[in-house]
Amino acid sequence: MHDREDDPADLAELRQDTGLSRPRVTAAVNLLEEAGTVSTGEDGGIRPDPATPPEEAVEEATRTAEARRRTDRTRVDMARAYAEGTGCRRYFLLGYFGEAYEPPCGNCDRCDAQDTADDPAEADRPVHPTATRYPVGTQVRHAEWGDGTVLSEDGDRITVLFDEAGYRTLSLETVAGRDDLLTVQHRAGGDEDPR
Repeated sequence: MHDREDDPADLAELRQDTGLSRPRVTAAVNLLEEAGTVSTGEDGGIRPDPATPPEEAVEEATRTAEARRRTDRTRVDMARAYAEGTGCRRYFLLGYFGEAYEPPCGNCDRCDAQDTADDPAEADRPVHPTATRYPVGTQVRHAEWGDGTVLSEDGDRITVLFDEAGYRTLSLETVAGRDDLLTVQHRAGGDEDPR
């Protein structure tokens, strides 16, 4: 059984004041901390940001929770894309984690299947002319989804992890010539943006 005296005083007070369980109070404090509206000291004491009014702290925590839920939902979509994908699995996984890799690996079931089938439908997609604008690691801003980082480029599309909207796969044909839709903030490697 949990000993209440081991809790930091502020956490225990929050539990008593709210009537919530320890896990719920801890989750709420973690969310407020992630939103930048409170800080937790080494002593376990919880200190609100003096510049953030309580109502604003709640709104910011709500926005942070919604962004986390969106990202979690898009993670499920990425897992589905991995399972249903027809390309190199190593390429997909390394791209998911923001690492560049030139397929095929020759070691996954998809590469093995391509070696034996030589199906023209499975051949590399043609590289879109704007693909060089979005190397892995490039910081971008989308008109609707905000700031993000390019995780992978796959010929005619890129996958971006957006800070607020999670993982999104974008068609380069759609974003081509639409600087108002997706803008490069900082290219990986610091090179100039080749237009």
